[in-house]
Amino acid sequence: MVDVVTVNGLKNNTVRNNNQHTNNTYVSGTSQLERTPASDSVTFSSKSKKEDKSKLLKFGGIGLAIAGLGAVIYCLSQGKIKTNGTAVNDLEKLLQEKLVKSKLPEHIKFENAKTIEEARKFTKEVLGIGDVDSSFTLDVLNSVNRDLTDVVNANKGNLYMPKALRFQALDKNLAASVYLGNVNNTCFGEMCINKRFYDNSELDKLLKEDLFGQNGEQVFVFDKTQNNKLVKTRALGFVGIIPDEKLSTLIRRYYDSPERLTLPEKRILFNSFYAESDKRDIYTCSAEFINLIKNNSDVKAAGINIDVNEWIQKKNSQELIQYVTDKLGKHIHVADIIVPCIEPTTIAHEMGHIQDVGLNMSKYISQKNGINNRWGALRYFEGLSADEAKKSLPLLKEFLDNPESQNTAGKVSSYAQSGIGEFVAEVYARLVKGRKFDDDVMALYKKYNGPMLAE
Repeated sequence: MVDVVTVNGLKNNTVRNNNQHTNNTYVSGTSQLERTPASDSVTFSSKSKKEDKSKLLKFGGIGLAIAGLGAVIYCLSQGKIKTNGTAVNDLEKLLQEKLVKSKLPEHIKFENAKTIEEARKFTKEVLGIGDVDSSFTLDVLNSVNRDLTDVVNANKGNLYMPKALRFQALDKNLAASVYLGNVNNTCFGEMCINKRFYDNSELDKLLKEDLFGQNGEQVFVFDKTQNNKLVKTRALGFVGIIPDEKLSTLIRRYYDSPERLTLPEKRILFNSFYAESDKRDIYTCSAEFINLIKNNSDVKAAGINIDVNEWIQKKNSQELIQYVTDKLGKHIHVADIIVPCIEPTTIAHEMGHIQDVGLNMSKYISQKNGINNRWGALRYFEGLSADEAKKSLPLLKEFLDNPESQNTAGKVSSYAQSGIGEFVAEVYARLVKGRKFDDDVMALYKKYNGPMLAE
C-alpha cells in the first residue's frame, strides 16, 4: 500500500538521487523544484608558474556526479593554501596588479554578431577581454558575450572581468570554470567555457542520457491523441517529476526533431533536469517538509511523534521518510513535483566567483586556512573528525552544520548549500538575472559580504 503526501513548495534539498523507492505510483502536486543552473570549477593554486593548464583542468570535475550540475572548489595544494610570507605576498600582488576593476560603459547594447570576427571584436573591444581563443564558434561566443553583457550592465560597468576566455573540453559535468590563485600562474583570471556543454553534438549525447532510457525508449511519453498531453513522468528518488508547460514543449520538440532546437534551447532543456551535484548524502530537512509529513492523517492517527527541531538537526529527509515508513508498515512518498524551465546562469555564476574573490580575498589570505574557510566545500572534511574539522575550518563547518543557514541557502539552490563561496555565487547569478530574494537570504548574503549590484 502506498501513502502519498502532497508537498507544496518542496525545496530541492529534499530531493535525492536514490533508487530506494522506484516503481511506485506518484500523484501530481504543485511543488516547484529549482535546479542548480550553473556548473563551474574555481581553482586556487599555490603552484609555480610551471604548472600547465592541462594539469589544472583535470581537477575541475572531482566530486561531481552526472545527476546534477554544480561547482567544485579545489585547491591544487590538496585543500591547504600556504600562508607564509611569500604566498601571502603573491596573493596580495594578485589583488593589486591582476584583479583590477574594469571601467566599462554603464550600459552596453548587445546584438548577435553575424560573423565570428564581429563577435571576437565585441569581446575584445567592448567587453575589454583581450585574449579570446580562436576555436570559439559564432553561436557559443554570441551566447557568452550576451551573458557577460548582462553582468556588466547589472554592475553599470564597474566590475572585475576575466582576463581571457578559453574554449576547451572539460569534464562533462562542468559548464565552465574560472582560475583564481597564484599570481604567477599563467592561467590566473581566465574563464574557460566547456565545449562539451556548448557543442551541439556533445550536448545531444547528454540530452539522450536524460531523456531516453537504456533501451532507447522515451522517458517522457506524450499522447498525440490528446493534443500531445504528457502522460508519463520520470521518477527521481522518492519523488516523481513532471516538466512545466514550457519545458514539456521543449522535450516534445526534441523528441520530434532534435535538430530544430537551437543550441540555447538545448542548454535550457539539459540544464532544467539537473539536480544534485556534489554527492552530499545528507542535507537539511526543511521545516515545511517535516511538518507536511507530521500532519499527514495516517501519521497523526498512528500517534507517530515527529519533532521538527530534531529532524532539522538530523539533516536527512530520506531518513525521515524511512522512519515513518517503518512505523506505519507502508511506504510514504512525496507527490510529483513540477520542474520549471530554467535558463542557465553559468556565466553570471562564474562572474560571481570573480567578484567575490576580488572583494574578499584580502580578508582571508593572511589567516590560517582562511581561503579554504571561505571558498572550501564539502570534500574538505574528508578524513577529518568533527572536532578536527571544526578546528581547521570553523567558518565553513558552521555554515554547513547550521540548520538555519542551510535552509536559507536551500531557498536559492541545492548547490548554494555546499559552501560559502557557492552560496555567494548562486545568489549573485540570480541577482544579475533580476531575481528578488527574501530578507533572510539577503541577510545571509550580506553576512558573507556578497558583491552587490550597482544601484
